[in-house]
Amino acid sequence: MELRKNDLGEFEFEVTKIVIPAGHCPVEWKGTTTRHILRWARNVIASAPDGYQYTIDVPMYWVKDFVECPSDEWRRIRKFIKDNEYRIIRVEEEEDESE
Repeated sequence: MELRKNDLGEFEFEVTKIVIPAGHCPVEWKGTTTRHILRWARNVIASAPDGYQYTIDVPMYWVKDFVECPSDEWRRIRKFIKDNEYRIIRVEEEEDESE
């Protein structure tokens, strides 16, 4: 992590954003229902190592570990994750603010 000054002159840590992760997904896949996919994608985003932040591309990338790639189901799930980026990422930000 790198310490930098923001636009307001306050110091903050800069996190490194990861778009394509290494290795296998650390979060268990439970199924392909809307609820399961949202929960899984949120948990993937939350599993980023300290000092790093996963982008929405990370859960989209790791879908390949659980669904045949390429297939219609793989495309549908990736599209669903991308279309629901706000719902997935926003929950993480709200949890951080409440701590």
